Amino acid sequence: MTMPQWMLLILLFTALVLPIIGALALRIAWPHLHERQRAVFVVAVFGPAFGAALMLARSDVTSLRVAGLTVMLPIAAPVEAPVPSLPPLPEPDVPLPEDTRSALTPLPT
Repeated sequence: MTMPQWMLLILLFTALVLPIIGALALRIAWPHLHERQRAVFVVAVFGPAFGAALMLARSDVTSLRVAGLTVMLPIAAPVEAPVPSLPPLPEPDVPLPEDTRSALTPLPT
């Protein structure tokens, strides 16, 4: 089930704009609030913002259209394309050593 456009807009507003407005209001009202009031204000503003961000992360958003402009494009699943077969590698002109580990010198201990 996809999310309706109006709910998507409300969640985006809550996740992106509400924390900025809340931070400005908290900055202005900071000297006038007691510590308990500050904590309640922070939870009341930033709690819904975190919740909206989590809901957006877990939702099935197809696209968002604002005034005829698509803001969020849907992501298509990768296409299972057949892997092209490559021709076999040619035989090397230079003989290669069988075991490269025997050519290495041991490290001094």
